Amino acid sequence: IPVEGTAVVKDAAGNVVTDQFKVKVTEGSLTINKRAVTLTSASDSKIYDGTELTNNTVTVSGDVFANGEGATYTVTGSQTSVGTSKNDFTYTLNSTSRASNTLAGNYEIKQVMGELTVYRQSIDPDDPTDPDPKDPDRPVYNGVQVGDPEDTVYNGYEQEQKPAVTDKDGNALDEGTDYELRWENNVNAGTATVVVTGINNYGGEVVRTFTIAPRPVLVTANDTGKTYGDEDPELTATPGTIEGNVNSGLVGNERVEYSVSREAGENAGSYAITASGAEDQGNYVVTYAPGTFTIATAGTNIVTDVNLAGAQGTTKMYDGTASTITATAAVAGSTFEYSFDGTTWTSEVPSFTNAGTYPVWVRANAANYDTTPVVRATVTITPAPVTITVGDATKVVGQADPVFLGAVSGLVNENDLGVVRYYRTNDAEAVGTYPNVLSATFTANPNYVVNVQTGTFTITALPAPVFPAPTTPATPGITPAGPAAPAGPAAPGGGPAAVVAIDDAPTPLAETPAAEPEETIIADDAVPMAAAPEHEQECWVHMVMIAGIVLTLIYAAAVAVRRMSFTNKLKGREDDFTGEGTDAEDYPETSGMTPTIG
Repeated sequence: IPVEGTAVVKDAAGNVVTDQFKVKVTEGSLTINKRAVTLTSASDSKIYDGTELTNNTVTVSGDVFANGEGATYTVTGSQTSVGTSKNDFTYTLNSTSRASNTLAGNYEIKQVMGELTVYRQSIDPDDPTDPDPKDPDRPVYNGVQVGDPEDTVYNGYEQEQKPAVTDKDGNALDEGTDYELRWENNVNAGTATVVVTGINNYGGEVVRTFTIAPRPVLVTANDTGKTYGDEDPELTATPGTIEGNVNSGLVGNERVEYSVSREAGENAGSYAITASGAEDQGNYVVTYAPGTFTIATAGTNIVTDVNLAGAQGTTKMYDGTASTITATAAVAGSTFEYSFDGTTWTSEVPSFTNAGTYPVWVRANAANYDTTPVVRATVTITPAPVTITVGDATKVVGQADPVFLGAVSGLVNENDLGVVRYYRTNDAEAVGTYPNVLSATFTANPNYVVNVQTGTFTITALPAPVFPAPTTPATPGITPAGPAAPAGPAAPGGGPAAVVAIDDAPTPLAETPAAEPEETIIADDAVPMAAAPEHEQECWVHMVMIAGIVLTLIYAAAVAVRRMSFTNKLKGREDDFTGEGTDAEDYPETSGMTPTIG
């Protein structure tokens, strides 16, 4: 830089001593270095809650920007599911005016991407509530609530009572996506267990219990009697439903243990019939109701027995067929009357088809006999068990759901449950396996106890694309080989000739053949060049190959000669047109015309 003016030299006290020195002024240089600036996007974290994690903060460090200069930032990083990703961003240097223009050449700018981390949320309140930066997969509890399943009553099937699972704000989590359920000891009466396990963005495990109460059953002694002096008939009782309790009654062909006895006495009169047994019988809690045993005087008619056709006593399982009451009386030829309320009587024999418990009163009439005392019986038709098995299903991600299928077993009539439709209970579309989400809807029928065996839905990833095998392009300038050699001799046994594929070596003529074990070749006319020397066999395959090579060389030579001839002729015509040849002739004006070269 040129220095103008006169140099002045001063001593330590500030006195001018220029005249004591000979001053020589030379030009110097000044270097302005680039400013080193580091732009860092923010790192942030949170516990999974289904919403995006973002942070738009960008920090400037290092030499920072010069006063009045800077940049604007666009932060695009986000993280929703459990995991870690870069908090990506871009920047644009300011250029609003010449005075504040930020030139890229004045800076060395380094970008540092922060990290956005979403921690797995636990469903277990016993898990820690603070994330561990060193272990982002460790579940962190953040207020998920797992409720208690409802208690139920024994029905002979697996009881899959489900607890409500919600986040801290009361929003329901999705079974199969956020958690899965597993049941234990959930068939028989007692305490059943459901295990709730967090999956995907959730972790942890919670165990809840529910009670399977014993099924209530009322065993009622059936009224019966005899004529004085006769042997007692068999005393029976009917295990039925406690009135008003829709969850009671025996399941299928299951039984409870009880005994029936009557009050002692053989004189004409009425005696109590008692059904008794244990109250607690595993899956059932049993109560008992008495009946009446009537001993009639000789010459008095009584009803001695009441049964249900096609049943054991007056109990049967629903089978779709009507069963009538059959009664017997002491006097042969008696006719019977029936009542459903003990007051209104009819001679029409009642029949029973549908599941339920039906009290029936019976009395008999015979000529010259008084109407018998009324006998009460209880007809019980238990619901039949039906199983709906929902088939597992699968689809490729992005496709529409397939048609879900299943099978129904145990129905008396095909349409007794209406149209059974199969569906899935969740709407997840991510790749994964979702157990117990395929279920079925049907029309409830009191004649059946229905058990739905749920299915598993699987969403698979898109299959990897299949590309065709690469082909080797023909080498330019190489004339195709002559005709292919004929197929080799037939294989032993009369089958087609063996075909052997011979691959090119990675570097033709560059490989050293591997040593092969010695092999004794037995003379065989079917194998060219394989006969022993004394047989003097000729190899026709080699002869054909040599002939093909000779023909190829002749063809190549003919093509070369023809091309050279054509090139010479073409050169001669060009010389004629341009007048450069020694034998050039005068040709008419050809402007505007296109010459044709034959």
